[in-house]
Amino acid sequence: APPVPQVTNSAPSPSTLPPELPPPELTGLGSVPSIRPAIDRKPPRKLTKFNVDPYMLQHDNAFLGFSSRRTHPTSFNYLLGSAGGQAIINPEQTLIGMRRVMHLLKKVSFRGGRTLFVSTQPTLARLCRVVGEQTDQFYLTKRWVPGLLTNWTKSREHIHAKLRPDPLMLAAG
Repeated sequence: APPVPQVTNSAPSPSTLPPELPPPELTGLGSVPSIRPAIDRKPPRKLTKFNVDPYMLQHDNAFLGFSSRRTHPTSFNYLLGSAGGQAIINPEQTLIGMRRVMHLLKKVSFRGGRTLFVSTQPTLARLCRVVGEQTDQFYLTKRWVPGLLTNWTKSREHIHAKLRPDPLMLAAG
């Protein structure tokens, strides 16, 4: 098997490159230039927390998460490591977790249960609303109601007050 090109901190000049290699390109991990081989092939070794490099991350379609400082210790099993201060999320473990969640939601739905989709981030609010409407489930996209899960009796009063029609609108016909 041909060797995998080495990642360097500075891009070599085009005149020093062997003729069979393409010009250097920037990878998805920031400003670390790399020389990718002309043929896209499988990486020669398994990606672990200790041998992460940009070529392998690009091949495995891994993506970056939040800052490594903000990563909760219980989520370390789902990460490959960190690059540039950002956690690198393991796509294989993410897929396994998503399948488990989908299986759980399916069981809840078949038993007549309801699901509450929540996203107060403006970038995901539309997706949350569309999924909630398409699946005929509850969704919350504006503002989290304090005590919604822990103090249902008080939250129910708040929700019913919002759902109650305005008396002026009723009088107007």
